[in-house]
Amino acid sequence: YNFFKRYLKKFGLIKSVDTFFYFLFEKFFRKKTVEEGLKKYLPLKGPADQFPQGSYSFKVTNMNSDQSAEIIKSLDPDLAVVMGTRLLKTKIFNIPRYGTINVHCGILPKYRGQDSTFWALYHKDLQNIGATLHYIDEGIDTGNIIERCYVQFEPGDNDLSLYYKNLHNCVETLIKA
Repeated sequence: YNFFKRYLKKFGLIKSVDTFFYFLFEKFFRKKTVEEGLKKYLPLKGPADQFPQGSYSFKVTNMNSDQSAEIIKSLDPDLAVVMGTRLLKTKIFNIPRYGTINVHCGILPKYRGQDSTFWALYHKDLQNIGATLHYIDEGIDTGNIIERCYVQFEPGDNDLSLYYKNLHNCVETLIKA
């Protein structure tokens, strides 16, 4: 309850209700399609296998916790890459020497925040479906853009299939960069 009150105060009623219903939709209706999408668009053998030796991945309960900061500091990273995380505090995204990159599944600056692919589809803005690699700053998806990765809308696509296509393209672009 306190989390929702803080979220409501920070983002307003419309954004809070949108996020709440999207969460319910994802939790109760999408589990099977998410698993299928991961297998189809992000198979275990693929771009992720090409990350350099010495790359690390950690799962934590709160990216902004002191524990997370200590883990990141102990690695002394040059660069960090995140995707699908909550807003990071400055104390976290400024730890890596060269900053932190976000893989955002939406074309910035037009589609900031959550549900970016859905909103592009809703507005029939099919030429602006894609993802963006950008540095994280204090704003919401406002950091310097590294590259935009566009995907082609095909018959039968929906926001979930496009999300995975976006993610796959961004991972390939990130590895090439």
